[in-house]
Amino acid sequence: TSSYDALDYNNITTKPIRGAKIKLIDSVTGLTLATDASSSSGTYSFSGISSSSVKLVIYAQMVTPSVIIEDNTNSDAVYGGITAAINLETDNSFDVNFPSGWSGSAASGSYSSTRMAAPFAILDDIYTTVTKFLSARPSISFPELKVNWSIDNIASSGDKSDGNIGTSHWDGSELYILGKADSDTDEYDTHVIVHEWGHYFESSLSRSDSIGGSHSGGDVLDPRVAFGEGWGNALSAMMLYPNVTYFDTYGTRQQSGYGYSLESASNSSNPGWFSEASVMLILFDLFDSDSDTNDTVSLGIGPIYDVMVGEQKTTSSFSTLFSFISALKTANSSSATAIDTVVNARGISTIADAWGTGESHNGGLSTNLPVYNTLTIGSSLNVDLVGGYSSSTRNKLSNNRLFKFTGNGSTVAVTAQTSGGSGNNRDVDLVVYKDGVQLGYRDSVYVGTETVSISTTSGSVYTIWMSDLNPASDNYTVTMGVN
Repeated sequence: TSSYDALDYNNITTKPIRGAKIKLIDSVTGLTLATDASSSSGTYSFSGISSSSVKLVIYAQMVTPSVIIEDNTNSDAVYGGITAAINLETDNSFDVNFPSGWSGSAASGSYSSTRMAAPFAILDDIYTTVTKFLSARPSISFPELKVNWSIDNIASSGDKSDGNIGTSHWDGSELYILGKADSDTDEYDTHVIVHEWGHYFESSLSRSDSIGGSHSGGDVLDPRVAFGEGWGNALSAMMLYPNVTYFDTYGTRQQSGYGYSLESASNSSNPGWFSEASVMLILFDLFDSDSDTNDTVSLGIGPIYDVMVGEQKTTSSFSTLFSFISALKTANSSSATAIDTVVNARGISTIADAWGTGESHNGGLSTNLPVYNTLTIGSSLNVDLVGGYSSSTRNKLSNNRLFKFTGNGSTVAVTAQTSGGSGNNRDVDLVVYKDGVQLGYRDSVYVGTETVSISTTSGSVYTIWMSDLNPASDNYTVTMGVN
């Protein structure tokens, strides 16, 4: 609807099926006679066909790059449709329409027949996104993508083959999209589809160090999560531009939902480097061609892509807004001052490097700074940690601490020792990385000391992620050391 808070079944529109695999088969033998892919306007053609009676098979599948919309509740069958027999002696042009399956009005209707249009709607959003990236950087090679959608995909956890996918998400290998009517469907929530595709992009072409978890615009998030979710939101507006209103519909007859424009949205109640809202607004301002207050940058998708597959992928730090902006300024030095203005307007200090050096905004808790605590081999330091692990707190800024140290060519032991020793409220989790690759992990349940030993290279920078994994709430001090 015009308010972006419901699907408007009173105004269903017809769109071309673009980039889809089409197969021509003999209607009697079923043998394949030819294949094609529909054009950007939905056209297709075959010539030199000897059979007089044929059928068309249209798949919810792109050939190049390979994108497959499949049913995770039906042995991963690829969605498609087949026509009735076509007599080529009388018909040399044939249009195909896949209906939505909806019957009646938005107020009282329902899905009363097969929802054939849904997987093609998902495919179309991805076609739009891929095409815009390729228009800026034609040599991109996108890895194959499988998208799992089903009318049984519901927001509950369990067996994905039964449709219990939790939410629309990227699982590190494939996309899963909600489709349960009268609960939450996402096939027509175009911005949601592109947001999730953005996580595929990070994983397959760039890099994401996000630890995932629940999130919303006003949360004070771990900066890895804030960047990943802000990236997905911003990318949806970039790819669907000029439709810059992010929306999500759900509920009975899909008549509930929300929407907000990335052109006019206000910053979150707690803006900063830990806010997905701040990140998405910064990224979109850097992309768009509209000059606003504090925004005179119009980079387009090309320079953003270059950083995402370049320095953001190889950075020694974790992938956050700091690493992205630092690299973007270096690659676009003539726009560096204007980029700083965009960033500063969202409650973030001028970004000097990938490590957030000099950041002064703490998200309401002084112990959240510095962004990275610097360790020196042979010494230790004390940091305060907020305990109380839960699904809603595990990815928040105060529940996680980040560190860095420089290797000296020896084997070192990274140690986290909690105040008060072992106990019900002492359960630190310790992970060590180099350039985003995990080198060591340690989590012994309810043990006051955790140690990870790694071999280091002289001069190389290593990062550490430390958090609390005990659901019991308790704030305490952790002594971190490298020896």
